[in-house]
Amino acid sequence: MPEKNFVAWTCLLQASAHHKHVREAKLVFDLFPCHDVVSCTVLLEASILSDRIQEAKSLFDAMPRRNSVCWNALSSSYAQAGHMAAAIEVLRKMPESTAASFAAMITGFGVAGCIGEAKSIFDISPERMQSSWNALMQCCRSKGVETLETIFHRMPCWDLFGKNILLLGFAQSGHIKAASELFHSIPDKDTASWNSMLAAHALHGDLESAASTFATLARPDLLSWNSMLAAYARSGDCRAAIHLLQRMVLEGDTPDEISFLNVLSGVTHRGLVDQGLLHFQSMRSDFCLEPKVEHYTCVLNLLSCCASREDLEVLIDTMPCLPGSFSWRSLLSACQSFQTGDQAAARLLEMDSNNAATLVMLSNMLKLPA
Repeated sequence: MPEKNFVAWTCLLQASAHHKHVREAKLVFDLFPCHDVVSCTVLLEASILSDRIQEAKSLFDAMPRRNSVCWNALSSSYAQAGHMAAAIEVLRKMPESTAASFAAMITGFGVAGCIGEAKSIFDISPERMQSSWNALMQCCRSKGVETLETIFHRMPCWDLFGKNILLLGFAQSGHIKAASELFHSIPDKDTASWNSMLAAHALHGDLESAASTFATLARPDLLSWNSMLAAYARSGDCRAAIHLLQRMVLEGDTPDEISFLNVLSGVTHRGLVDQGLLHFQSMRSDFCLEPKVEHYTCVLNLLSCCASREDLEVLIDTMPCLPGSFSWRSLLSACQSFQTGDQAAARLLEMDSNNAATLVMLSNMLKLPA
């Protein structure tokens, strides 16, 4: 660009912040000819999203002017990080706390799992807007669908977000009839509504209804694809899961770690070793996804019946993440005697000595001839 104006600098800063490239965003910020509340707020939110709370606080303290977005972002980040006293202190110092300020705090405490604190903030809110009610419902999801229903029916009015939270609560708790009634009563369904109904059918084992719901979606998002992949894998129809993953890629959507975990889980239950290894390798080579311990565990389980002990040991030793007890149990099950499985046995006893399955396996192996 022959001439870089303030708008251009701000766009570059927002692009870096959006992708959580905080270091690059800070470099762009330092090159600004002057800093205003907009640029400071963008960098503040980027630091918070990357869990750099102390950097965010330093930037906040240095800001010449602060708007409500800055105050809300800082208080919410403290709440999410579990710094309750600091979050409440920021809320008290706000020159003008709004309904959005309290909603941000409720959300923050909910993310941190501090449901009691979230409820306390809600109770002292001077003005309970729809965002506050929705934030309370969101953070109380772990309390069960009965709690969600109670909050929902106390709300002065219902919007789509609140209905979707209750719908998902019905789906996850197995209340299929209630989920269906609420779903059909929603006139302005969005993708989240359809995903919740899809999850309800999938968790209930109704694969036909799940597939029908998925087919109705005009534009499935990542959650839609993963929910359907999980439904196929859970039902044992791993070939349908493989075909769906291929279709997902062909339609221009990019699978994530959960997509591959669903497929690996399906092929593992069916013992399809070649397909399992193919998709495990595809994660890295085709999609630049780093397998996590759950992916390695699927592959270890898949190989435990047909691979040699040495091959399994190599796979465990090359895991970038710390192997869990299931990984060592898979290795131990592939060993022919306690003597050949001594390393796995020692690790397993160290990690999971109170597990009944572990003790039975070791007992059976000790009875085998060396």
